[in-house]
Amino acid sequence: MFSPPSALMRAPLLRRLIPSLLRRYARLFKHRYSIERRMGALFLLDQKNSVDRNLLIKGAWEPEQIETLLQAVKAHHHKGEKVVFLDIGSLAALYSIMIARQGIADRIVAFEPEPGNLVQLRANLFLNGLLDRIEVKDVAAGDKAGKIPFYVAKDANKGTSRMTATDMHMIERQIEVDTLPIDEMIQASRQFIVAKIDVEGSELTVLAGMEKLISNNRCLFQIESFGEKASDLKAWLITKGFTHLTTVAFDHYFLKEA
Repeated sequence: MFSPPSALMRAPLLRRLIPSLLRRYARLFKHRYSIERRMGALFLLDQKNSVDRNLLIKGAWEPEQIETLLQAVKAHHHKGEKVVFLDIGSLAALYSIMIARQGIADRIVAFEPEPGNLVQLRANLFLNGLLDRIEVKDVAAGDKAGKIPFYVAKDANKGTSRMTATDMHMIERQIEVDTLPIDEMIQASRQFIVAKIDVEGSELTVLAGMEKLISNNRCLFQIESFGEKASDLKAWLITKGFTHLTTVAFDHYFLKEA
């Protein structure tokens, strides 16, 4: 299924008309699951899931956020410094694949504990020949080792699966998953740690489990956070030596130089 040209999508009338027509076409003539080329890569897409539906119908997901992250990496990376990219709350590995395509990371690690998302994630890595390039950690990043309840979102928005019992109207079921601090999984010193953190309200829990990594490396983080939690997040990061670079929608970008 073709992706609408970005020039057409900038026209106010067509911006709404084209996706509406493509959505109806997909519902009538496409299988729920399909393999499509979007944003320069192949993806197994589920048109019931909002992230995948945007990729299928509009051709992209969070393009401004991804471009902001890529440009920030290029602007702040020091020559000769190893880059480690952590995709925390990876969903189906979109960010990991975009980073891999740019060739700007020496190591890429995707963290995703939800079984259904993991199947799709690994399928996307397979489709793009990245099974050996991107490491997969099938655990929830937390502040201590153990097992925790995990709340699996309904098919309409699989990206809202979470570690906290909030917004339960969006949740399909509860499962149990393993959790580990990132400091127990990733050891690095004097490197450039780039992370995308999208964990539906558990940002500070994840960060508490990677304090050693933060302390021993330069860091660039893109963190999705909302409302008061975003203010608490910013205050915590400032105490760790971060500065706020910019915000795109609900994604906040922070840099730690020392």
